[in-house]
Parts: sequence; C-alpha cells; structure tokens
Amino acid sequence: MKGRIYYRYLMILGFIFFSGITYAEEEASFSVYEKYSSIGLYIGSVSGIGLSYRYHFPNPWLFQITGGLIYIEEDYAYSLGLEGQYELTKSNIARFYVMGAGGIYGSQTQSDGDTESTTTLHFGFGIGGEIAFGPTIVNHLTLGINFFPIALHVKENDSSIFPGASIYLYYNW
Repeated sequence: MKGRIYYRYLMILGFIFFSGITYAEEEASFSVYEKYSSIGLYIGSVSGIGLSYRYHFPNPWLFQITGGLIYIEEDYAYSLGLEGQYELTKSNIARFYVMGAGGIYGSQTQSDGDTESTTTLHFGFGIGGEIAFGPTIVNHLTLGINFFPIALHVKENDSSIFPGASIYLYYNW
C-alpha cells in the first residue's frame, strides 16, 4: 500500500515537472517580440526629417522621435516629430504595422531686412513596413517605408488634408 502512494506521488510530480518544461518551451517559441533600440535617418512628411531614435518594447508597440535642423547663413528650417507603431505581423527579417504620427515643421527666412517665419503642424494615421539587411531585424540595418492615406497639415490660418509618406534607414541593437 505504501508503495502505491509513493508511486502516485512520483507520477504526479513527474507529470507536473514535464508539463512545466513543455509549457516553457511552447511559451518561448511564441515570443516574437523583443525589446531593442534603433538609430538612423528618417525623411517624412508627417513625423519629421532628420536623425531619429526609436525604442521597441517587448510587445507589439514601438515609439519613435525624429528631429532635424538646417541652418544656412541667416535662414533655417527645423522639424520635430513623434510616431507610435503597432505591429500587425512580424518575422525575423520583416515587419508590417499601423501607426499614428505627429510633427511640427518650421522655417525662417530673411531677405532685405524682412523676416518671414512659418510653422506647420502635421498629423496622420497610416501603414508601414520594413525589411532587414541580414538574417534578423536586431543587430542589422533595416529599410522601411510608411504611407499616410490621410494626413492633416495645419498652418496658422489654413489647413489641408492630403496623403503623406516617409522612408527610413535604421541600425537596430
């Protein structure tokens, strides 16, 4: 009788042990998201032009900030933008996502003693994708493109709606 009780406990412990190992392996194989950072160049009509940094959380979300300044003699132009991305699909070498973005674009020019300044706010929602130049996205260069079917551009006394796009090159680590 004592042997049967030990046998049952041993079987139950073995079942729990091997179930835990199987569950951990299955969970690890389904985890496609890892956190990483990126730095690169971004040219966009909605979320900025210039140097860019982005952070990918260990889930489908990614946050990006882009900024740039061009200064020639007394004239200058600048942009600063933010973008949030939510991945729809992802593999080792590519990803496809939806995003929301906003940015501020400004410039100042001087001619004949007159100074003219303009500032425009841009907002948009769209889709995008990127592909890696290597076997994985992390630790390699990636090239991507975004498309904003409808983007709102607001000036001081005027606003307009038209499509927008962007292209980028990042190094991910």
